[in-house]
Amino acid sequence: MLEIKSAIKSNVILSSYFNSSEVNYERMSMTNNDDLLQVGVTKFSQNFGVKAHKHLPVDRRNLQITQELWILIKGAVTVEIYDVDDSLVKILEMNSGDMLLYKNGGHSFITKSVECILYEVKNGPYFGPGQDKQYI
Repeated sequence: MLEIKSAIKSNVILSSYFNSSEVNYERMSMTNNDDLLQVGVTKFSQNFGVKAHKHLPVDRRNLQITQELWILIKGAVTVEIYDVDDSLVKILEMNSGDMLLYKNGGHSFITKSVECILYEVKNGPYFGPGQDKQYI
């Protein structure tokens, strides 16, 4: 996993990039316990099972931040990651199976394949582009 840190605030992680070739048979976490989105990845062997369970209602803190997770299912994209001051920090190439978690700062991408499929997960609710995002 590659953690991309802010050049402005050294203790701020902007993004965590996970290349699918890194997946192994032990759970690997992309997040700390206090992160808004909890993201991990594990490779499972045949007949592996998880005991049936449900999650208990828990009061979660109300954060004033949106975090976003991209999982590239098919294709290739070039991603730009921006710092907290909107300056470009890193350019990454994502390929099928790769995962990118945005924690702070900004981002953009352009597709490189004829067809791309990207799963996007983020915390809600979504208030629309006028209230929820600002273009850099």
